[in-house]
Amino acid sequence: MDFSNVKNWTIPEGNVYRVVDSNNRVIWERSGYFYMEDTSGNTNTLSIIKSNANAPTIEVFVSTNTVDWVSIGSTSTTAITATIPANGKLYIKAEAVRWGIHNSSYYWNTITASGAHNIGGNIMSLLYGDDYLTKFEVGKWVFRSLFSGNTTLVNAENLLLPATTLGSDCYANMFRNCTSLITAPATLPATRTAQECYYYMFYNCTALTKAPNILGTVLALGCFQSMFQGCTALTQAPELPATRLNTVCYGNMFNGCTSLTTAPELPATTLVEQCYAGMFSGCSSLNSVTTYATNISATNCLNVWLNGVSATGDFYNLGGATYTSGASGIPEGWTEHNTL
Repeated sequence: MDFSNVKNWTIPEGNVYRVVDSNNRVIWERSGYFYMEDTSGNTNTLSIIKSNANAPTIEVFVSTNTVDWVSIGSTSTTAITATIPANGKLYIKAEAVRWGIHNSSYYWNTITASGAHNIGGNIMSLLYGDDYLTKFEVGKWVFRSLFSGNTTLVNAENLLLPATTLGSDCYANMFRNCTSLITAPATLPATRTAQECYYYMFYNCTALTKAPNILGTVLALGCFQSMFQGCTALTQAPELPATRLNTVCYGNMFNGCTSLTTAPELPATTLVEQCYAGMFSGCSSLNSVTTYATNISATNCLNVWLNGVSATGDFYNLGGATYTSGASGIPEGWTEHNTL
């Protein structure tokens, strides 16, 4: 069946997740299997490596067309590998309880590649195999450190993280030290977070310029702690829509983001303990903050949150709270405003 001349498509509605032709080839689906895409122009090698023998053991299947699948074996202390076609995609699926685990320490399986590559598709195919399209829940530690240290990963914009029910630490350290990553997944759709679910997720991603859209409004302990710490190329922060905060929920979130000039609006009126501690510390280009806080009495809620920012700037105090002068309040040299 030839689709090369098709001009217009009608996207199926309702519970249709995939359309196949008479040969069972996928011609449309809401989101395809997770894949790795070579951008180096050369044959690329996928590697999946255990950080420790106690990490989960997972049988992994790969395909170049989402129809013909082959097992590349089970994870062990030695890497399992597969070939990513030059300028092509390799689709990956597995059935796993989790890729990372907490067992007196943290052990995990890491996915990387030998050359420059992008990732995309629905990450749930790494947990549920062919049944991934209707799954929207991830448990504790499930994807912890999955791409950590993958220095050849460039773009994750087309990676779908569809879960709306999260377990603690589920995405913690996921892209940590991915120093070539420029673009993050487009959206983090969960409105209710879990404890430390995005903890250090993009830590030290020094090339990152585009952060994901964040929809979280019900915040758990430490949920966004250090999420973008050390992202020195990040110039624009995502919006933070939550109006009710939790302890350390934004602690050190943008610490060391030296290219960031404007903070996202902070709509919460009442702060809780350490919620903004170190949030913008070391953001040496930051010169504008807008906050609606009316109550800042919680212990250490603003502890060194603006330490090391620009020498001059504008602080829009739209909630009327009374701040001290300095790194734990309004920085010296900044001008306070009560209206925009």
